[in-house]
Amino acid sequence: MVAELLIALAGGGIAAVLARQWRRQRERADSAGLALDTLRSEHTALTAAHRALESSHAALAREHQSHDAEEHRMFEFLHELGATLYADTSARKLHRHIVRGAAAVVEARGGALYLHDAPSGLLVPTIISRDCPPLIELPPAVIDKLGHDIAAVRNHVRLQSIVETTGALGDVFGSGRALRLDDLRAHSAFAGLPGTGDDRVLSVMIAPLTYGTKRLGVLAVARPGAGRAFTVHDFDVFRSIAEQSAFALGSAMIQQEAAQKRRIEDELARASEIQRILLPSRPPAFPGFVLAGACQPATVVSGDYYDFIRLDDTHLGVVIADVSGKGVPASLVMATCRGLVRVSAEQQLSPVAVLRRVNRLLFADIREDMFVSLAYCILNSTTGEVTMVRAGHDPPLLFHRADGRIEPLKPPGLALGVDKGPVFDRATHETTFRMEPGDRLLLYTDGVTEALDAAGRHEFGGARLAGVFEREAAAGAAPQPLLGAVQTAVAAFSAGARQHDDITLVVIERE
Repeated sequence: MVAELLIALAGGGIAAVLARQWRRQRERADSAGLALDTLRSEHTALTAAHRALESSHAALAREHQSHDAEEHRMFEFLHELGATLYADTSARKLHRHIVRGAAAVVEARGGALYLHDAPSGLLVPTIISRDCPPLIELPPAVIDKLGHDIAAVRNHVRLQSIVETTGALGDVFGSGRALRLDDLRAHSAFAGLPGTGDDRVLSVMIAPLTYGTKRLGVLAVARPGAGRAFTVHDFDVFRSIAEQSAFALGSAMIQQEAAQKRRIEDELARASEIQRILLPSRPPAFPGFVLAGACQPATVVSGDYYDFIRLDDTHLGVVIADVSGKGVPASLVMATCRGLVRVSAEQQLSPVAVLRRVNRLLFADIREDMFVSLAYCILNSTTGEVTMVRAGHDPPLLFHRADGRIEPLKPPGLALGVDKGPVFDRATHETTFRMEPGDRLLLYTDGVTEALDAAGRHEFGGARLAGVFEREAAAGAAPQPLLGAVQTAVAAFSAGARQHDDITLVVIERE
């Protein structure tokens, strides 16, 4: 109506101009309104974006805070792990710290440590935390029997070692690769867990524990409940924990082995000292005879021994013996045999009677695979006679000064501990001979004749021993220098090769 009025008043020309101006103003107003709407829309979008950024920033802050907390827990775990190793505490304390620490770092519900027992081929549950669900297959019969008694299930699991190739734990141990499962029931070897609903969902991480080339066992953590599965980041952290734990376990094993070795060495040193005390500190002075003896163990302790036993004013017993085997078992039998000989020799001038009694007493306490070879001589200072019995021992060598002849002495006899009595008594006999002035008697164990050369192919042998003995005795060597000459000859023959057996020598000279 305004436009029509203007046309009517101005006759059309002015009205047209005014109409155009009005239309332009109207278009500008419409355009401004549209721009305002656009600005309002953009403002709304920017506000939403800002809120999204704030939310994202808050989420990143929470994640950063979570990672900081996790990093702190990891450092605490490593610090306590090192402190436990440094303190050299019990292995069980170390195992408990590994399980509890691993579960705490990744915020698991519980954890378990299974260590490998190589002789049996089993993974043995060492530590299973109280809240750790079962990580092994439970046979239906066990589930039916225990039902939903969680305490009974836990006790059952703690007592169950598993074959190293069984289940998820066995797979990880055998393959050497860590495993992450959103639900343990997804594993092909798993039969099921007791319980129902979400409690049956069990997110697990299992990692092998390897120290060098040695497989130690597996470490596992669990988080029951739906929607709480371990993340890839959790898995990376857990594998790092497993690596550090394996290093700690390996280091602890080395420390324990070293400590055990030191204890054994200390015990062997004490045993060697006790054994040294059991041997004669020096040969006794005995009218008409000069004596010398020496025992050179192949290891810290010896299965050989020699002894001088004064029986009365005119009789002296001389013993040399070799227990089968080496080391601690042989040394224990040696000590037993020495005591039995000394007790049995009291007021007894028959060597064979002494050994018959010793054999009966020893047979009851000696292992079936062990025996004792022994030679026992009784010297008579008045007559120069020697009565000797040889129980399976190497033949002593007698040097006759008158003609320079070497005579092996071979009275029959069975080793001690082989038979409980009847056969030994029939087979073992004594012999008596006289030593003239200048004569020498050499008693030895097979460590002398069986000493190997540096190549390990040839033995020192009886002929070489007889040759050294004959040369030294013919030259008039006294017992101690003669004994030393034999030791030197054996050492030169072996040329630094490791001594494989105990070496014991006794030399007797008739003045």
